[in-house]
Amino acid sequence: LILPQQRSPLSWKLKIISDRTVAALSIVLLSPLLLLLAGLIRRDSPGSIFFKQWRVGEQGQLFRIYKFRTMRPNAEQLHQQVMGSQQGLHKLQNDPRVTRCGQWLRKYSLDELPQLFNVMRGEMSLVSPRPWALYDALRISPEGQERLNALPGITGAWQIEARSTLLDLDAVTDRDLRYLRQWSLWQDLKILLLTIPKVISGFGAY
Repeated sequence: LILPQQRSPLSWKLKIISDRTVAALSIVLLSPLLLLLAGLIRRDSPGSIFFKQWRVGEQGQLFRIYKFRTMRPNAEQLHQQVMGSQQGLHKLQNDPRVTRCGQWLRKYSLDELPQLFNVMRGEMSLVSPRPWALYDALRISPEGQERLNALPGITGAWQIEARSTLLDLDAVTDRDLRYLRQWSLWQDLKILLLTIPKVISGFGAY
């Protein structure tokens, strides 16, 4: 797989500059909302406001992703117990670990907003395949491993086309590889614009 930054280096540099500019402006403009959500999380359940987890980033390097916490503080310790032998992506519609506030945050993807800081740090893009957690990355087929070399993103083709309605790991990986092969700035802009109505409607979110 020839990554977009290797195929179109100038367009890719423009993408990175745009990512960081938009992320910085978004953090400033959304700061009242971020503070409000932090207060709601603190009031709803004990524990940290933020959830931090190791994810697979560009060229397979690990980084810590930031999200608003939507689960009980001991959620990671209960992961295998809750997910069991689930074959697809480790997402569960009625996950008992999710808090009341967390259900609402997830429905409208508000828990993803702190990832704007990951974009500012250069660890993520606004648009690209999602960064897999280790328990999902380890189960990708050998044919799909190249997907782990890509810079991950907050939203992408999977989010606007299927999201949690498609949890087959190989199918999601194939869709991500197709995005990388066909990458363009126009495609990223299209995905960003299509993400807005999907988030407002709560499409496929849990």
